[in-house]
Amino acid sequence: ALVVPKAPSRNVLDADPACRVAPLADHAVSAPLDDAAAAVAALAGCDVATVSVEDVPARTLAAVAAACAAAGTPFRPSATLLAV
Repeated sequence: ALVVPKAPSRNVLDADPACRVAPLADHAVSAPLDDAAAAVAALAGCDVATVSVEDVPARTLAAVAAACAAAGTPFRPSATLLAV
């Protein structure tokens, strides 16, 4: 038998429900980047979290960093570095 490991989950948060990466995502959350609760919800099932845009509010980054720390999920680059 051939056992194929489960592919990593690709989750995305974007204000635009028709954003370019939504069709590639396993789980897409449509909400503004300042919605910290939505950003944390987008982390469900993730093994690592990252940010692909520079304009995420510091409050959202802090909430994501705290949720990642609580779950033992790496968050790169760090919220401290991104807030600079």
